[in-house]
Amino acid sequence: MRQQGWRKRRRPPAPTRTDALLASAEFEPLLRRLEIILDTERACPLTVIDRAVLEQTIITAIAVYDGTQFLAELASRSTLHQIREPLARVVEILKHEANYDDIFVALGAPVMLALSPNQRAVDQAIERYENTLDALDDIARALPPTPAKRGPGRQPAKDLRALVEYLADYWKQVVGRPFKQDWHRESSIGPKKPTTNAAAFVYEVVKFTDASRLGAVPKMTESIVKNRRAATSVK
Repeated sequence: MRQQGWRKRRRPPAPTRTDALLASAEFEPLLRRLEIILDTERACPLTVIDRAVLEQTIITAIAVYDGTQFLAELASRSTLHQIREPLARVVEILKHEANYDDIFVALGAPVMLALSPNQRAVDQAIERYENTLDALDDIARALPPTPAKRGPGRQPAKDLRALVEYLADYWKQVVGRPFKQDWHRESSIGPKKPTTNAAAFVYEVVKFTDASRLGAVPKMTESIVKNRRAATSVK
């Protein structure tokens, strides 16, 4: 019996790390700190609805971070790119005129083909053949590039960028001004600390979500602000 496992939609494993974060005793204090940061930037304090939106935003931001990590890990294990050359060769063989008869018979046409009175079966086989080529062409166009090799312990930057971009979008929406960032170093060896409320907002969320990535936050926020300013100046 043909395996039908591919019919089951693949889903990422249960986000146990995310669940643990949201259930931790530090989640509510985080929300209170974020609320204080936002209140200092807004003309009026957050409403009850605003607080609910803030909580949902942080929940979604953490899910975005974990989801991006999961997809990056999945992509790094993909082997689909390996069929590029074999698939091209298969298509070439299928399109070789001398192979048509055997292919059509394999797809349901009568062995005698043109000498058979069952022209309908021949037409159906030809249609299946053409559909097969179309499907293979679609697959060939959609083949992903060869996954980049990741060094030991190296994490993809996409997850942190996705998190910060999401928070920056929320900041602009709730504060009414573009996301701004600035940092200073308290010591020659210590990590940089935020000097704007927007940067402090991101810092608090990243510290809660994955404190090991705090060192990368200043450059990430700098890159995002630079790109957004450039995009605005072009318009």
